[in-house]
Amino acid sequence: MKRIIQLVSLWALAAVTLRGAETAPQLRISDNRRYLVDQRGQPFFLLADTPWFLQKLSLEDVRRILDDRKAKGFNTLFLEILDDSRLPSRDAYGNIGFNPGLDITRPVEAYWRYADTVMEEATKRGFFIIMSELWYGAGKGLWMHHVTPESARTYGHFLGKRFARFKNLMWMHCGDRKRLQVGVVQMALGQTIADNRDRIVSGIAQAGARGVRVVVFPEGALRGKDGDKPALVDEAVAAIRRAARDHRVHVLCGGASYSPRAKRDVCWMFVVGPDGREVFRYDKLYDKHDAKMPGVFRIDGIPCSTMICADRWLRGVEEIPIQQGAQVSFELSCNFASEWVTPFEWYWYVPRALRNNVWVIFANAGNKVSGVSDTSDPRDLRHGHSAIIAPDGRIAAAARNDTETIVVADLDVSQATRGEALARAAHPALRSFWEAGLKLQSGQAVEAPDLTPLKSAETEITLAAAQVTENLSEMEAMIGVAHAKSVDLIVFPERAISETAFRRLQAAAREHRITVVVGMEHRGEGGRSNSAFVLGPDGSVLTRYDQLSATSPFQPGANPAAMWFRVKGVPAVVTVGRDALWTELAELAAVAGAQIHVHLDHDQASSPDANLRRLQVWSNLASFQTFSVMANVVGSTIWDDLGDLEERRAEVRGLPQPKSGPVEVYSPFSANLVVHAGAGPQLITATRHVGSRNQYHPRRTSNFNPQMDAWYRLGAAIIDPK
Repeated sequence: MKRIIQLVSLWALAAVTLRGAETAPQLRISDNRRYLVDQRGQPFFLLADTPWFLQKLSLEDVRRILDDRKAKGFNTLFLEILDDSRLPSRDAYGNIGFNPGLDITRPVEAYWRYADTVMEEATKRGFFIIMSELWYGAGKGLWMHHVTPESARTYGHFLGKRFARFKNLMWMHCGDRKRLQVGVVQMALGQTIADNRDRIVSGIAQAGARGVRVVVFPEGALRGKDGDKPALVDEAVAAIRRAARDHRVHVLCGGASYSPRAKRDVCWMFVVGPDGREVFRYDKLYDKHDAKMPGVFRIDGIPCSTMICADRWLRGVEEIPIQQGAQVSFELSCNFASEWVTPFEWYWYVPRALRNNVWVIFANAGNKVSGVSDTSDPRDLRHGHSAIIAPDGRIAAAARNDTETIVVADLDVSQATRGEALARAAHPALRSFWEAGLKLQSGQAVEAPDLTPLKSAETEITLAAAQVTENLSEMEAMIGVAHAKSVDLIVFPERAISETAFRRLQAAAREHRITVVVGMEHRGEGGRSNSAFVLGPDGSVLTRYDQLSATSPFQPGANPAAMWFRVKGVPAVVTVGRDALWTELAELAAVAGAQIHVHLDHDQASSPDANLRRLQVWSNLASFQTFSVMANVVGSTIWDDLGDLEERRAEVRGLPQPKSGPVEVYSPFSANLVVHAGAGPQLITATRHVGSRNQYHPRRTSNFNPQMDAWYRLGAAIIDPK
């Protein structure tokens, strides 16, 4: 919306002001469009002061300030024609700019006569004026909430005509502070369309009264046992649109209604602007697999994206819009109570913010009474815990339980740099993958090879994480202990020891007939690499993987195919450090057939917040139906997601929990935490039966998102050309 307003006012001002000025202005843009030049074509050195809203001062004070700035050598002033600090705009003599005070199409002549006078006084003294016509701002009560494209056009024509005589005036379109106040309504779901309609309309009013600009509701907020009556649904949507218009807010709302084609309720969502018009809609792909891929929509000019619950597992829905520019990622969910795993907290949402550097808004359904389902079906119990998460992973605001509430936060959108997302897409090894995703999302065709996932014989695998660094003798001893425990693969942390220890580690691997993965700094012709060496049971080097996501002082790796090796014939991959945020590596490896994921880290932070952050990031990394080990200098872990399909199915259908082996934390919708180390040197181990192939693709990818099938196949070929 802001961008539309800015463009409309710019066109109006440019067209009218230039028509009114028959001669060239005092300054103009240089031919190369890089700076301002004077009438002789010489570059103009702009030495400016910023008194801004001078009209709040008496004429005597205005003259005093102008004379002072002239004496100090200033040649330019930045001014505002309207006050941005309070509304309505009022000058020193009590005149308001408009009547009514917020209707910019109805100027009050007395106010604007004094504005003329201030401009004349500045012009007499030879100042060049750069004027803000309306400082948009953000938050409660500022101008951006009271301007439409139509009123901006009228206002722009008014300014252009009134100030056309001033040849020393340049208009400045700015004031976009890129802040957005968001309110998440964590509501319990009623039994009928009318019941939920009324709850939504009430939520809009409550959030609007708190100064919220964007009101967000959960998945299926508008639903009911009478959702098979289209007229009821349409009337309810119309009521929500009216409420958005009445309270001048944007609304994101989930709905669910009966689909004759699917023969069941399917979920959808829509976005309404503050004028009551619908600006965006999409159908949940997990319910309607051939639906159009959702893209980017704008809220007050800010690019945003959204997903509905399980669609979070479709990377094309979750992350392609961020590549297209989205800075705020909304998720509307109606999560089972079991999806809140207390030791992991917001384990899907914090990593999403971190690996994309965007704001993440999680709107989830709640309950009227904590821990009590509103129906007799325990599967209708929701976990609440709606949250607003900053681009650096901070919890900006959150519901700390499952009951109804409104979660509000003021978003500084400038923090949403998308830095990590752009770094991933810009890496030479991954650039073609992300470019293909953008094409497919927009409906273009992409060539991709056929996919034959890797397979192996079923077998028992025992993994170990050895929390030892910088002590070669102790590392050798750990390898011996692992051998005594029948470990197949032992993993040491990132940069565990220098490359001078390499020969002795090879000898230890050969002596104990065990696969060893160890992090070392490697110096080659291209510079320093942050590497993981994989040594086979015979001591040979199975692979050396250089961290793709490395930053200075290390050179980023260039070969994702070097991630691969095998343990007892089972396909495995290794990643290092910041790669944990580049989860496309883990996902595409799973698509290609990896069943073991090894990750090396060197994060020494041991505070409760740091430990939680690691668990959240690693939980995501391990949730691609693999058996995973994360070796760090503190808090190493082993994860099991091999039974993902059975565990999810049991939870959705209310079946008994499948036998998954002993675990510390059971999480039916993500990887289970099998074992977790504390601080200090220690060895943790876990054993699992590994099947013949990873079932992740196409069961969790193309089956739900056939539009992006070529993307997964192309990505797997990039990760594993063989």
